[in-house]
Amino acid sequence: MSQSLLHIESVQLQIAQQRLCDSLSFTIAANESWGLLGRNGAGKTTLLHTLLGLHKPASGTITIADQPLAQLSRRELAQQVGILLQEGIDSLPATVLETVMLGRHPHSQSLLSESKSDREIVQAALQEFQLTTMADRAIESLSGGERQRLALAMLITQAPSLYLLDEPSNHLDVAFQTRLLNTLQARIQQQGAAMLMATHDINLAARYCDHIVLLLPEGKSIVGTSGEVLSEENLSMAYECKIKSVSEGQLTLYYPA
Repeated sequence: MSQSLLHIESVQLQIAQQRLCDSLSFTIAANESWGLLGRNGAGKTTLLHTLLGLHKPASGTITIADQPLAQLSRRELAQQVGILLQEGIDSLPATVLETVMLGRHPHSQSLLSESKSDREIVQAALQEFQLTTMADRAIESLSGGERQRLALAMLITQAPSLYLLDEPSNHLDVAFQTRLLNTLQARIQQQGAAMLMATHDINLAARYCDHIVLLLPEGKSIVGTSGEVLSEENLSMAYECKIKSVSEGQLTLYYPA
């Protein structure tokens, strides 16, 4: 049986008086890729922030690798969970190389020096996302797409057990979207890790995710395998518009009617 990396039990999320999720429960195991779908304001980003300890659930329990989220230190949580924020990396007074190296800090014995292994991991990440020639450039000199690739490289160097992605396709062209998700899927299998990806792109989730959390209006949700959840009826309820699908062989595409 695969190790449970994340367990959510009867979680209720709300902002002010608005209820986003009501009695949400699911478990993410090692080697699984999950999609988080729902219309704007349904609670996708709030749920990801809750898993980082940035937002407190109104009720329910969350455990990370069988440890209560509330009992984990910031360092312990960073060793287990990493996130790609939809706004990417803000301008920091640092170079590309220095920023990617930050991903190793949760695992480093010293914040003042890096090991040979850390440097090798960083160099591999820079190469993976075609940032090697930009290593000495300041973040403020990068374009939006380059900053997003930088954020991805830093996430890869962090090597968490659970990768959280908030709209990973932001600022990325199709080639880099594919490279990102192919890279993460390979990492998930190599590390025994898992992924939870919040996205507006139903087809991206259908292609890369084996399980789906579909957030519906009024705090309701549907959870299950992609085959169980991704139906015209369920998606139409979630987005409050008619969603149709077309299939050819193994491929199914979804579109608003």
